[in-house]
Amino acid sequence: MRYSQSLGSQNGISPSSCAGVPGNIIGTCIEATGPIQGRFNCQACCALRRAISWQGGGYAVAC
Repeated sequence: MRYSQSLGSQNGISPSSCAGVPGNIIGTCIEATGPIQGRFNCQACCALRRAISWQGGGYAVAC
């Protein structure tokens, strides 16, 4: 599994959060209480303020 990490942002996505993750990979978006219902690409997940991480396609990202 490949990992990417950023410092995050109070306003949603940090530009480097999903760097290197192709936009067509769909995965699971996670908030503090567990998975967020639905399927998201990395960019859409990390744009949600409540998201803390995303994983899919062998990638794991801290939002």
